[in-house]
Amino acid sequence: MSEACLTDDELRDFIGYVQPARQARWLQENGFRAGRDFFLNAQGKVRLPREVIAHRGGARITPKSEPDFSKIRQTR
Repeated sequence: MSEACLTDDELRDFIGYVQPARQARWLQENGFRAGRDFFLNAQGKVRLPREVIAHRGGARITPKSEPDFSKIRQTR
């Protein structure tokens, strides 16, 4: 079962910032509304529901259960 909101790592990859204040500012500057499209939890972390991304026509972000090692080149 996937999580309802993006994980911290997914949010960082999507937005490009680690700090919640900068994440929230980026979201607002890009048309997301605080309290409607995203919110801050009790720890002050940004929470962005996956359905918001889907409704905006963005790519569906799904967490990977394990790393993708297919791009690693083997050396001897």
